Amino acid sequence: MSMLASIPSPSTNTLSIGPLTIHYYGLLIGIGVLVAIWVTMRRFERYGGDPHLAETVSIWAVVGGLLGARAAYVIPRWAEVTSGGFWHAFAIWEGGLAFFGGLTVGAIVAVGLMIANKTPGKGRFWNVAAFADAAAIGLPAAQAIGRWGNYVNQELFGTPSNLPWAVQIAPQFRPSQYADAATFHPTFLYESAWNALLVIPLLLLIEKRFKIARGNMILGYLVFYGLGRFLLEFIRTDSATHVFGFRANQLVAALVVVVALAVFLVRQVSGAPGYASASTSVSVAAAAVSAPGSAGFHDETEQATTRPVDEIERNDDTTASSDGPPGDG
Repeated sequence: MSMLASIPSPSTNTLSIGPLTIHYYGLLIGIGVLVAIWVTMRRFERYGGDPHLAETVSIWAVVGGLLGARAAYVIPRWAEVTSGGFWHAFAIWEGGLAFFGGLTVGAIVAVGLMIANKTPGKGRFWNVAAFADAAAIGLPAAQAIGRWGNYVNQELFGTPSNLPWAVQIAPQFRPSQYADAATFHPTFLYESAWNALLVIPLLLLIEKRFKIARGNMILGYLVFYGLGRFLLEFIRTDSATHVFGFRANQLVAALVVVVALAVFLVRQVSGAPGYASASTSVSVAAAAVSAPGSAGFHDETEQATTRPVDEIERNDDTTASSDGPPGDG
């Protein structure tokens, strides 16, 4: 296969500063995590939550997520990963994090902590929904950055390609069936661009233009990300379990899209409550008409009154509950 214009891969995946060795993979993952936490904190605060609570929960969710992602990657490949020694099972800097495993464990940790730290004046599951919606932008931001760790490790690329943006892969990292191919689809770039240029802008646009039910932003993220992941799995070449001819992650992505989209639509149609604006105030005006027989009409407008946002949200939740199925808080 002749090499056309292509993206060169880095000659090394580490940076040495004296006795200190920095792995670019870990550095990029770390930067992505910090960005995700910051974005989630700011969005959670905008919804009316405590940003410090969001920070604490995010940190523990990241810890759980990393453990879950590593376990989900290593367990199906135990013999391969530990062939050079048992300790390789814990060598995250070598690459190997399964996204859906990390998302599952991270979500369990976050939900548990948010339920245990109920925000006064909010519904029982308000924290859970608000934190999830806040993370709906933080997660794809982290993925857009972290996926470049696969680039420096020369891993998780796609099938051979001669496209101008194909990535060069060193012989020792090529799959045996493609040993003679020099350039491959940069699936890490596709996923990074999908998240940064499509998922995030679309979610922000939907949130701005429509009244989104509380808890539906995270469902929108799962739909968009799942769709992209399903398509990318067709050209990935890394080892994977196959079920009915499909890669396992591909089937998981398809299931996530179907379930998340169905729940999203049901909750939107049923009128599940959304978020009250932090600057919301309600003005109540009443006109009094003079008694019959008077010389004319005398208008009296009551002074506008402002109700706290929390009271508005509680009343909105009560109204939604009486008109249809209750939201998840």
